[in-house]
Amino acid sequence: MEESPLPAKYVEKPDAESLVVQNGPRVYRCAVCEIFVKRSVKPTKGKIMKVKKETGSCLYSTGNTWTGPSGGRWMELDQASGEAGWALIYGPGFGLKGPALLDASDDAILSVQVFLLGSMDSGSEMQGVIWESLVRREATVGEVKASMAREVGLKPYCCVLSKDKPCLNGIPGSNGQRLPVDYMPELKDHKVMGDCGFEGGTAILLLVYVGDMPPDVPIQRKPLPKLRDARESRQRESQQLAVS
Repeated sequence: MEESPLPAKYVEKPDAESLVVQNGPRVYRCAVCEIFVKRSVKPTKGKIMKVKKETGSCLYSTGNTWTGPSGGRWMELDQASGEAGWALIYGPGFGLKGPALLDASDDAILSVQVFLLGSMDSGSEMQGVIWESLVRREATVGEVKASMAREVGLKPYCCVLSKDKPCLNGIPGSNGQRLPVDYMPELKDHKVMGDCGFEGGTAILLLVYVGDMPPDVPIQRKPLPKLRDARESRQRESQQLAVS
């Protein structure tokens, strides 16, 4: 587990009026790949460290939370789980656009995976998972896009997101080839994630980047996920409407 200290400006100042509150969540999930932790018994003490975590991984808490004078909310780590100290749930001044930790029992959470499409060829070099996170269902596609672009180092206006693959080419003689990514139906920025028709608690988004891809973008090489194309999604939506 990699830890790195933050500059002194991030240290919360002690506040005698701030009290530890009990009966908070006992299990949290990491919404980001780097969380903020104080390795101290008291939340008002200790340096704040950046700790790398796998997005979606769980952290176990005693149920105690503390809110600092700057508005940062922290949860106490359960030593029985092998970790000690206090971890930031959310707060200003840490470069976060949303919470770093989410209540694991919250059904309103989606596990998001953004899959970069280099081409529809599964052997493309520039293809694979480029970003993973946890978001609330009421988040918009634009908010997810902005968070992804900021963390990865992309330009939001160059990012086109979709949940459906392009349809198969219906032109005679096309041999059933799939249309190029230019025909991929785009999810508009105002669309709410919970209204996009994702099944279960997982949302796989396909990304086409129309700008120059930075050379240092980390890509987890993986085959193209098994997703419906736009025509299949429309058929399923029609069937669901007919049943309801």
